[in-house]
This record gives sequence, C-alpha cells and structure tokens, in this order.
Amino acid sequence: MTRSPETDYRDERAQLREQIKNADSETERREAILRLAEIDREIHADTYEKLARE
Repeated sequence: MTRSPETDYRDERAQLREQIKNADSETERREAILRLAEIDREIHADTYEKLARE
C-alpha cells in the first residue's frame, strides 16, 4: 500500500506546528515555518511547477 506525501509528513508537520506555537525565539519560530513551507513545496511540487509555467 502506497502512502500519500501528506501522510508521510503528517507527524513532522504536527510537531512543527507545536514548535511554532511554543517557540522561545523568533529564530526558532522562523526555522519551523520555513520547514513547513519546504514540506508544502515537496507535497505539492506538481502544482508549484504548473504555476511557475503559467
């Protein structure tokens, strides 16, 4: 059974959301937000490619 990218990243994304809420510094918060954005680009790579071509 194959898993979707969303499923593969679900736990990491949940952990990052908690890290953002509980961050002790703006740097820590920013790093977590950037990682969430990276995951989003990986999950939705085909959509980002399509938008880039338009």
